[in-house]
Amino acid sequence: MGNGQQDRSSWSELIIFSVAIVLILVGVCLYISTTLRRPESLSMVDRGSFPDLSTKELSPLRAKVVGILRQQFAKPQPGTYYSQGEKQSWCVNFVSWVAHEAGASLTNPHNGGWRISGVRSLEAYYRAAGRFHDRGDNYHLQPGDLIFYDKGSQRDEHVNFFLKYDKGKAVTIGGDEGDTIMVQRFDFGNDGPIKGFAALE
Repeated sequence: MGNGQQDRSSWSELIIFSVAIVLILVGVCLYISTTLRRPESLSMVDRGSFPDLSTKELSPLRAKVVGILRQQFAKPQPGTYYSQGEKQSWCVNFVSWVAHEAGASLTNPHNGGWRISGVRSLEAYYRAAGRFHDRGDNYHLQPGDLIFYDKGSQRDEHVNFFLKYDKGKAVTIGGDEGDTIMVQRFDFGNDGPIKGFAALE
């Protein structure tokens, strides 16, 4: 075999080897990316624990909302699942989705759909409906109500669900908290300002 043929054979083998390496690297990257996006990978995050909360004395709607929240906490989905495929901040989308699943859909004033995506838009919706209570209104929170956080709070502008009080702190559950669904405890006196609350019904 001539030197020219040997060179061509070596180059072909090198090209094939290089392409194979590139394909392997691409496959590894895709696998890692897909794995990190799976809800199972969130099991490594401390998401709190869903509280012991009886629904016997709640209204049918509140009981249904608590049940949905319990289910989603047990098996959280990516944010796009609650946002109709949109890649965006999704705490309000999660609220909209839960309300929709519970049969109490919100109505977006701009397009008539069930999903509202902005904290301020959601606040305006509840104010217009007469169900928003400012912090100083002495409103008594009930399971399934919403808490609206202000800038400068521990959570900045944000919204999540109230579940119960525990040792003087509000136990909450919300979407887009650490890019997942979390149960946390909030001290109204020390964790920063809130705008107010929205009544589920």
